[in-house]
Amino acid sequence: MLGFSSGDDSRPTSNEEQRQLVATIYVEEQILVQEALALGLDNDARIHDMLAQKMRHVLSGNVIQPTELELESYYQGISSATQACL
Repeated sequence: MLGFSSGDDSRPTSNEEQRQLVATIYVEEQILVQEALALGLDNDARIHDMLAQKMRHVLSGNVIQPTELELESYYQGISSATQACL
């Protein structure tokens, strides 16, 4: 049985200890992922939903964002149109 992290609250004191902790956690996570894949645990609707959500997040980064000036102009236009309707 591997000694996977269980949320131990002890904090590393040096940069080298921090690097070692990050490396250990990464390796443990990769082992767990590979074991889960080997067991077919990725064939789960919840996992598919999480992956789809992640892809939506990734794809949304490609959306052109308006500039501050464009936003200000847009909201001023809405405000003017709203005032005209009152």
